[in-house]
Amino acid sequence: MKLHNNKNENYAGGGLPLGTFYRVANIMSNYPKLRQGDPAVALIGMVIKQIDNVLWTLNNQRFYSESSIDEHLQDIAVYMIILRCLRQDPMKTVGA
Repeated sequence: MKLHNNKNENYAGGGLPLGTFYRVANIMSNYPKLRQGDPAVALIGMVIKQIDNVLWTLNNQRFYSESSIDEHLQDIAVYMIILRCLRQDPMKTVGA
């Protein structure tokens, strides 16, 4: 619980403790034909979580530091490169 509370301060900061998961789930539910077993879909869920954190921070004017937001932006940039690799992976067994 302590680890969750520490991490959650960054993702909830005064909102619902599990709010980020509900917001990401709501976004993902708009695309009912996505294949849940597709690694690219899993990766996109992780990206949406990062974007949600940036938006939540900006929305609530919680500027711990520019590095806090920048870390999430770096993660998003890396995930996009990984997504390109997944889409070209000859070993993939599900469509992206």
